[in-house]
Amino acid sequence: MLDTDQMPASYWITNPDNIYIGNHAAGSDHCNFWFKLDDHPSGPSATKSVCPNGVKLGTFKDNVAHSATRYGLRVFPLYAPRTNPCQPYYKACQDDNYAHNEPIFAEFKDFLAYKNGFSGVITENSGAVSIRNVTSIENAESSIEISTSDLSRDNYARIIDCKIVGMVPDLFEA
Repeated sequence: MLDTDQMPASYWITNPDNIYIGNHAAGSDHCNFWFKLDDHPSGPSATKSVCPNGVKLGTFKDNVAHSATRYGLRVFPLYAPRTNPCQPYYKACQDDNYAHNEPIFAEFKDFLAYKNGFSGVITENSGAVSIRNVTSIENAESSIEISTSDLSRDNYARIIDCKIVGMVPDLFEA
């Protein structure tokens, strides 16, 4: 068994270049939406000519995730979309490291995440990734987490126009 076999997701996404609009996910034992973007596909589809963690994002908007034991939306382990997904990110001897392989912006938008066990939204090792117009309510540990990597210029990973509500008291408790 793989480690990931013990981390189920309602939507387990290994290719970001698809359309995800108006979906609802609830109660997963790990993630509701998991963009599991590895360097290359494995198993029967294994090939070195496809690089999911560098592919552009199709559309991700108007989705809802709640009550997962961990994450509403998780983008992991790395996501840095770029012009040439399988080519190196940059040439070390250039002044502008990214002139060799320009980043492509990815936007996760109009998302509602609530009552998840860890985070509403988490992206790790992000390139040019934006979290836009997300509403995150009563997620146990954090509402939105985004970490950057050295694979993106400064200020490319962004959180824009988001609404965060911490824990809401039960107004009807005796």
